[in-house]
Amino acid sequence: MRGQSLAALLLGLSTSVFAEPLIDVLVASGAANFATFIQSDPDVLAKYLSGQIKTVFAPSDLVPPPASLARRAPSPADVAKAEIQGSKELADLKTASGSKPGSVIPTGTDSPGLGGQPQVVTSDTRPENVTNPTRRWTSSSNLTGPSLLRISSGLGNIANIIHADIPFDGGVVHITDNYFTLPVSISSTAQALGQTTFSNLISGSNLTKSLESTQFATVFLPSNAAFAAASVGPSISSSTASLISNHVVGGFAGYLPVLKDGAALTTQKGQTLIISIRNGIYYVNEAKIIQANIITENGVVHIIDKVLSPLSPPPLSSSGMLSKTVSFMCVIGAVAGALMSPF
Repeated sequence: MRGQSLAALLLGLSTSVFAEPLIDVLVASGAANFATFIQSDPDVLAKYLSGQIKTVFAPSDLVPPPASLARRAPSPADVAKAEIQGSKELADLKTASGSKPGSVIPTGTDSPGLGGQPQVVTSDTRPENVTNPTRRWTSSSNLTGPSLLRISSGLGNIANIIHADIPFDGGVVHITDNYFTLPVSISSTAQALGQTTFSNLISGSNLTKSLESTQFATVFLPSNAAFAAASVGPSISSSTASLISNHVVGGFAGYLPVLKDGAALTTQKGQTLIISIRNGIYYVNEAKIIQANIITENGVVHIIDKVLSPLSPPPLSSSGMLSKTVSFMCVIGAVAGALMSPF
């Protein structure tokens, strides 16, 4: 602990005493477009320069800049898009990639769906063969450097850190090969990912508003193929709402780094979901998570390969059955004795 504290102190000294101002560092590091982006709104710039933002995820100039750079007055969405590229915590590369499966990183923009707390992105330190990240938007041949760390944001889109731990006078800058994607609602996320069966079911069951008003929601979303394998079609029945609600956990944002092996979660309909981890792959009641950490406005979505069904109670062992039989016979004997007693 003392060594970690000393390292943090030294990092703080290096970034506050010896480093240059943020804008100068961004320009010198090949992120001049991002410097222009955050300077396009005085409030955003003030936030980045106030000391609130300790870590800046700055897309390389080789990444196509946001369309809002061409406008004089950024919209609220543009402001949120700019603020999500920063973190209120010091997330140097060692901290962000120091544990598996990664870490949850609070950003510089807040979300009403998270009780006004900071929206997040997540790092993923698992091997790529156990993940199924959404393909990057960026395809420039000049951005082929090794990925130092993968970061997942809205719609599950991935940005790779390609140059890390560049100090500025308030923290560190990481150069990335993509902009983070601003999270959207659960229904819009399902539609954007092409998960039409789930989207149609929540719409037809009038669950859209309920899902999107749930604070800190974790949704285990069966893929179209999973619904088809379970013979669940787009038709709506009286049990559809219960089926969907048993894939939703409220009041708990279960980003992958937070889910632990053996954890028990309770769905909105009272079903128990058990998390298990095998060879770095995450399962929910034996359904495999095939795409994780799709950040939404009010939590997170994980796509799974099976429709969840209630857990069966564990079989009663022979010793347990004997114990229950003996206990029952003792009760019967006691009652019979009491009835036969003359007193």
